[in-house]
Amino acid sequence: MKELEVFRATHLAPFINFYKKHGIPYRDTCARFDLPNVSNLDDGMYLPVLPACQALEAIQLSQHVDDLPVKILEKADINDFGDRVALPILQSATLFQALSKLQYLVKLEETSLTIDLSYHADKCWLRLTSVGQPYNTNTWSNLMMLLAVVRVFTDYQWTPKAMTLSSLDNPSLYLKRRFPSTEITYNPNWVGFSVPRSLLGLVRRDYTELDQVAPVPTELLSMENKVKGLIRAYLSDGAYNLDHIAEIFGVNSRTLQRQLKTTGRSFSQLLDEVQLDKATSLLTQTNKSLLEIAVEVGFSDDAHFIRFFKRMTKITPRRYRLNNNIK
Repeated sequence: MKELEVFRATHLAPFINFYKKHGIPYRDTCARFDLPNVSNLDDGMYLPVLPACQALEAIQLSQHVDDLPVKILEKADINDFGDRVALPILQSATLFQALSKLQYLVKLEETSLTIDLSYHADKCWLRLTSVGQPYNTNTWSNLMMLLAVVRVFTDYQWTPKAMTLSSLDNPSLYLKRRFPSTEITYNPNWVGFSVPRSLLGLVRRDYTELDQVAPVPTELLSMENKVKGLIRAYLSDGAYNLDHIAEIFGVNSRTLQRQLKTTGRSFSQLLDEVQLDKATSLLTQTNKSLLEIAVEVGFSDDAHFIRFFKRMTKITPRRYRLNNNIK
């Protein structure tokens, strides 16, 4: 079975927030590319890379705006790329340590993307290489994420002295205004920018030993976790059934079931886990009614949800909420 490339849905947050702020229609285009409701994203959701990039490219074309991804991402900070990325970076003492963690995270979660550090005299080039079709939106998203990492250790206004892009188009006026002192060159094989080598050992301004609290993830993004992330993303849309998730993987439902069986899990087990995890979060972190929670986790009414919850936990959702001091 061909490996499905996915990414954390929270990486779309800067785009969705920008569309909402500027009244850019996006829901119909996302639906056309079989994406779920992307208005409520969390770090546990995964989306397939190809249709997500195609949807963002289609939205950009519909607006007839050059460099829309740059405009959207130019003000993004590291927190806009989700906790999975932000926390290891913010817990790093130096830029070199942060980049090393980012390289490791990318190796775990985005197998089509590689980050390399290449040294030349007093400069270090941060290079991004991607396998497959280099969508402009995805390229800029990765590039601006890398820039956001560097800015954690410098300042918000920092820009590189040199940048390499994969497009042969001349830089737009907007791009020139955003990077006025940056020399822009082209390479069809990679994108990236240079930083002074002296920055690599720079200690973050507000770093303390207390920042080192959460371990860096060590597990590869397994198919099991991809399935759970996709279920979570499509849950409130009601499109989380086995046939649909298998279709996203490009296989039939039997093939997906066989693949999951090799991990000792079944689709129904993963679905139960995702629904329970989201339900307990909503019960303890919100004041939503049981019916609202039931709908968000994929049930048509609260009666079915209550039966499911009792089967999984041996207590009712209401009792669970009371036990956790949420009323």
